[in-house]
Amino acid sequence: MFSPSSRGRLTGRDVGRFPDESLFHRVARAVCRAGSLPRKELYESWEMARRVRRHFRGGRVVDLLAGHGLLAHVMLLLDDSSPTALVVDTTLPPSSARLHEVLVEAWPRLAGRIAF
Repeated sequence: MFSPSSRGRLTGRDVGRFPDESLFHRVARAVCRAGSLPRKELYESWEMARRVRRHFRGGRVVDLLAGHGLLAHVMLLLDDSSPTALVVDTTLPPSSARLHEVLVEAWPRLAGRIAF
């Protein structure tokens, strides 16, 4: 059973669980390649980004208490009219750089638009 609320990390072994070409599955596969994010954080970030983007479009994205900063990345992917995103946390996890690298590799338009 694959529980979305699990704190287990998504790894390369989980890539096959996301076979579709939907944006969510493409983001999930990128997160799996990074191998550093709990699966719970993927689902929470995706749902929050979808709900916020329904009400707010454009403008700068500020992700406070960001952890890995996945929410900021997803918000820029869902609405390309936002020029930049700022990821803020007292201590960023060391793996946040790896996640950012993998996401920028998959979506080059994110390069230079996210500040940590």
